[in-house]
Amino acid sequence: MKPPIAVVVLAAGAGTRMKSAIPKVLHPLAGWPMVRHVLENVRRLRPARVVGVVAPGARDVAAAFAPHTTVVQRRPLGTADAAKAAAMRAMIPLRRRLTNLATKLRKA
Repeated sequence: MKPPIAVVVLAAGAGTRMKSAIPKVLHPLAGWPMVRHVLENVRRLRPARVVGVVAPGARDVAAAFAPHTTVVQRRPLGTADAAKAAAMRAMIPLRRRLTNLATKLRKA
């Protein structure tokens, strides 16, 4: 049995170099917002959980992740901090389930 996987999609970037009012992950590419292309490819992995990391106030970006969970990276401190935000705020329930599963398997 393969262990379940979780996917974190980092989407909190400001996109300042794009010089656009549209968040960069929502820019259209081949008829879809860029983030939808990512989520469609992630879906093929059949992850146990998908978590999007978004910037404060990025309601449109968070809506693009529906039905998946989103967490807010409160301060833009880089990629590692965004991953930490996902792990600390959204992955904990999955980690508990995996720990419980591992405990059950050891007892079996």
